[in-house]
Amino acid sequence: MPDLNLMRRDLRAFSEAVDHGLTDWQADALRLAARTTSIVAPRQSGKSRSLAVLAAHRAFRRPRTNVLIVSAGEVASRRLLAEVRGIVTGSPLLRGSVVDEQSQLIVLSNGSEIRSVPASERQVRGFSVDLLLVDEAALVSDDLLLGAAIPTTAARPDARIVLASSATVAAGAFFDTVMRGRQGDDHTDSFAWSLVDATWIAPSVIEAARASMTEARFRAEYEGVFASGADAVFPRALLDRATADVEVPGFDGLAGAAGLLGGTDWGAVNDRSTLVAIGRLADVSDCFVVACAHAWRSGHPLDGPGGVIGDIVERARAFGRITTETNGLGLPLAQELQRRVAKLGTGAPAVDLVSTSAESKSAVYSALRLALEQGRLVIPASATELLRELLLLRVTMLPSGVERIEAGSGHDDVADGLYLAAGPYKSQDQWRSRLRDSLEAAPRLTVPAGPREGDPREWVETGAGLAVPRQPRLLAADVRPGPKSRKLTGRVLGSGRRPKAKTPAKRPLWAGDAKAYGYAFSSRGPTDPRSPKPPPD
Repeated sequence: MPDLNLMRRDLRAFSEAVDHGLTDWQADALRLAARTTSIVAPRQSGKSRSLAVLAAHRAFRRPRTNVLIVSAGEVASRRLLAEVRGIVTGSPLLRGSVVDEQSQLIVLSNGSEIRSVPASERQVRGFSVDLLLVDEAALVSDDLLLGAAIPTTAARPDARIVLASSATVAAGAFFDTVMRGRQGDDHTDSFAWSLVDATWIAPSVIEAARASMTEARFRAEYEGVFASGADAVFPRALLDRATADVEVPGFDGLAGAAGLLGGTDWGAVNDRSTLVAIGRLADVSDCFVVACAHAWRSGHPLDGPGGVIGDIVERARAFGRITTETNGLGLPLAQELQRRVAKLGTGAPAVDLVSTSAESKSAVYSALRLALEQGRLVIPASATELLRELLLLRVTMLPSGVERIEAGSGHDDVADGLYLAAGPYKSQDQWRSRLRDSLEAAPRLTVPAGPREGDPREWVETGAGLAVPRQPRLLAADVRPGPKSRKLTGRVLGSGRRPKAKTPAKRPLWAGDAKAYGYAFSSRGPTDPRSPKPPPD
């Protein structure tokens, strides 16, 4: 017969009773002696699983306890709810619990509630809770964390707050909380986990990672050391202003002739292959959005059944253009992708092959930063991997005077996918990007800040206050047709020149929406004669 009183008092005893045992160092960090606990936890150290066990324990130990779990994105939120669900439905101790997947709510038989939501003011505000758990807190905006999430505990004097995340940059509310705990603040405890303590990770795996990474990258990934933000390409505040809780198609929703800009970065052993898509917002005509930011796992087959190339070809018609890199092992993969997409025939997107260089990255990442600063590129809050990697991008000056951009720590595969989706190409010995061309061609329209009268859709705002529909309609992103796809030799793909796509109507896909605002488009962009001409072939 289990000792119920012991399990109510002791988290470790509870975890073993529900068959989700915690280690001593995990349980020690979750004692919650102080009002706020911060945990810097490397990947694969059991952070999310530990938070799920803590949520179930606190709900079990006292009736009518309210637990709120806030995750950086929708997918992470549902994954954590599934972790909790596995605990409460698999244990006789918690028999009688009710799981409401639609409301992201679990109700125990003692009246306690566990709710898991994504980081959104609409989802977070209005609750009063006894325990607040914030997963990947470094990726939650400071405004939401300090202005909406933490205030949910204000009316409960004995409430507890746990902020857990891997290390990113040395800035923001999570970093500040960690520093307060390390400096001995009376109301804050800080803990740092290490994969060295995680016995389920083989030492050889950690040593292989150390050998394959820079020292700074290894220290962030495995030792929880925050990177300096002084040389960041995308400061935290800038990304917060560009982020909104929009619901985009994502990888599984890519279908139809949407005319998206796509970018593919190839991964081999330690790196991951990625596919990123950019679309144009139909309701904010001079603004674009990241429609997909997908990463396959490390070591995923590049070709063959279920391979990366096949997955991209299946979704190719959603794109107007896909840019892929040829560096390293990329050339044969890029050529195979180009060949198979061309076989799709009518409606197949152009596939551009690009050899990435320090100069191309500097030019295109600068264009991306300008788009973010102008409020013309929206990043979904659910794109947590992309946001994490953008935060960690650093710029250094080479002896030649060229800027080199790469991850100061961690991976940069998804960020490089965004760079490729922006469409780098060279014109008159200068690197440009198709996203920049589209931004220059699209007029800066004055659009109502919110839904028009009679619009039943829900609208959300970026951190900078730009109003967009929660489920936006997407239009073709490549406004200006640039150079045709070429092989590295400079010849046009195939035995002849790639035929120009016939326009099915007098106006392109986005023209009807723009006309509603008093503008008209031709196939080359705005009718304004000052509109720049496409770059030469």
